[in-house]
Amino acid sequence: MWGQSKTYLDSVNYYFGILLNHERDSINQYRIKHKTGEKILNRATEEKDESKFVNPWKHIDYCIEESHQYKQFNAHSTTNKENMMFQWGPTDASYWWDNPEISAQRLFRDWKDSPGHYKFMIQDTDGKSKYFHPSDDYKTYKVLMKMSYRRCTIEEIKQKKKVPWVMVASFTAWD
Repeated sequence: MWGQSKTYLDSVNYYFGILLNHERDSINQYRIKHKTGEKILNRATEEKDESKFVNPWKHIDYCIEESHQYKQFNAHSTTNKENMMFQWGPTDASYWWDNPEISAQRLFRDWKDSPGHYKFMIQDTDGKSKYFHPSDDYKTYKVLMKMSYRRCTIEEIKQKKKVPWVMVASFTAWD
């Protein structure tokens, strides 16, 4: 199982950061200083301080376990501001995620194609979004992802009791 190595995730975050900041620059996305109201170009950087995380791997593992069992569950943590992504199926799709640059592009594109996820990812500060407000501006982010395989029978797959391949990714942001 890859996606759990620090080197791989560092590379995904590096490439994701390039895409994220390029997108923000292309739409002139600004962050607003709370005290003065001054607009500042919104550059986000990868969060390196792991003390800010509130059990991110525990949350991802929970999502993986529930997905393997075809269960309905709340995908979002109550402690982190985040986007989530899932991919699951009966066949091995790990080759889709073996290149960190391509992985970053896929995550970015999928979140960009979803209006609510996109607004969060680019830091929508128009105040009209029902999801986010100008006070939600963030300076750092972290992309985490993990893939898991669990052996199961064809019958379990057909009966939708289990799914063998699951990938979970999160984009978490901090003020």
